[in-house]
Amino acid sequence: SGEVDSGGDSAGCGGDDSSRSDLECENGDRSGSDPRSEFELREGEELSLEGIATIAVAQGCLAVQGYLITPERGGVTVCGNASVGWPLRCRPVFHGRYSTKGPERPERCVVRLEDASVDGVSGLAYDAGDQASTSSSGISRSRTYQHDVSPAPDAEATPGGWSTCLEAVVEDLCDSRSSSAPLSEITALVCGPRNAGKSSFCRQLVNSLLNSNQVVAYLEGDCGQPEFTPPGSVSLVFVDSVVVGPPFMHPRRPVRACFVGDTTPKTDPALYLSSVEDLVGWYSNEGRAALARHLASTGRRGGEELAPLVINTPGWVKGLGFEVLDRLVRRVRPKHLVQLTTGTARDLPGPAESGWEELGLAVRLPPAHSHGPPSGVSAADTRSLMWLSFCHQCSGTALDLRGTLAQLHSKAAAGLCRTPPFRASLGSLTVMSPSPLEFPSSLLPAVLNASLVGLARKEDIGGGACYPFLGFGIVRSVDVGSGDVFLLTNVGEEELQEVGVLVLGSVRLPQQLLQNETFQAPYVARGAVTAEGVGAGAIKG
Repeated sequence: SGEVDSGGDSAGCGGDDSSRSDLECENGDRSGSDPRSEFELREGEELSLEGIATIAVAQGCLAVQGYLITPERGGVTVCGNASVGWPLRCRPVFHGRYSTKGPERPERCVVRLEDASVDGVSGLAYDAGDQASTSSSGISRSRTYQHDVSPAPDAEATPGGWSTCLEAVVEDLCDSRSSSAPLSEITALVCGPRNAGKSSFCRQLVNSLLNSNQVVAYLEGDCGQPEFTPPGSVSLVFVDSVVVGPPFMHPRRPVRACFVGDTTPKTDPALYLSSVEDLVGWYSNEGRAALARHLASTGRRGGEELAPLVINTPGWVKGLGFEVLDRLVRRVRPKHLVQLTTGTARDLPGPAESGWEELGLAVRLPPAHSHGPPSGVSAADTRSLMWLSFCHQCSGTALDLRGTLAQLHSKAAAGLCRTPPFRASLGSLTVMSPSPLEFPSSLLPAVLNASLVGLARKEDIGGGACYPFLGFGIVRSVDVGSGDVFLLTNVGEEELQEVGVLVLGSVRLPQQLLQNETFQAPYVARGAVTAEGVGAGAIKG
């Protein structure tokens, strides 16, 4: 299995002076051996980080994937993990770069790093494991990060061909914001084939917009590899902090989500399209009030205008997939449509051929930039990591930063077993599914047992064109005698009181979360399906 490691030690102060600063040798350690570090980044240097840390800038400005950290912003929680394809690299900003959004001419960049054991937004806790360190006082402590400063590559931090597009979209979306502006005027939709870099572009766009907006609305339309939630749904998230690191390390609770029940829209394109349209319509009608509540909950105040909306889309762009995307584009009419291109037959039709230019949209065609995970980490692995993160939120246990993929799943499974579940009467709940439930009602307890379900309010379901829901739940077991169902979930107890519907789909917990070294779930057999099996690909996904 792939390593999920928070990095190894590197050299301390001393040696080649070209890669170190006097301030760093006095106040910090390049290797990250002290839980607190302060050092200066020179021009041409790059900070890389493994694990999770709070990063602040004492002087100057630091760019983190489009987001500018300045002294006024205070500490920002960031995370990185190169072993699962998400390295974190930061560069200082000098000589008037980003002059319209950041400091005009910063002369120094002094960075402070500190342990962060909890993600302040999601509440997900982290365990540093055996990463022991000794502070200047001689007290041994664990640390949650490792860092290194090295010469920056000649290539820009932003993938080639993206900078101009990002700057133009960000500037126009910010200038278009007003209390009377329609939603389409402040919306950017990103599309393209699989592995073109859509999620990476969306991250850069959201981070860049946060430099001049308190909140950015992010509509995740990729139900297979979402940024903030487990797979099997589409969601709308209010983002108010920098988005970096692997998705499983920065989960977010959406303000509204719709249950799709699968990791691809191919299963039910009509349901998928209705779900995304529901989120767009909800944000257009209810977004201002929801934004005001969100800002008030964090002690901030906002205006009457909507936040800019960024929409990510799946990589299904051929045949029926293009028809679904085309209908979505014509429904939303985003002012900016970013179409990532590979220069191959995998690409979408051009703006003239698709007819999108005739809609008056600003269609931009930046080159694709593939973000491939390291060898041994598949798309199914990234989905299972999102479920692993979800399980830690359900159990309240800390995520170990030092384990392998197998060890991480084993500990998450053990945590689920030790967590007391919520109990509800199955007779008081309605069970629904996007696909017809073709089995006798007497078998319902067996069907529900060990399944993943969407937890929804009866009043939210309506006619069943889509399934707005509060969050996912794991059916721990069903007591046939008493008619009680036992659930594990990260949904709060107050919201759980409103749940009246369980929505069943085809999304399942990864097999790694159903067993570990010390126990094995009933009816789960090891090695029963091999790579040669006809259904192996579907089961793995």
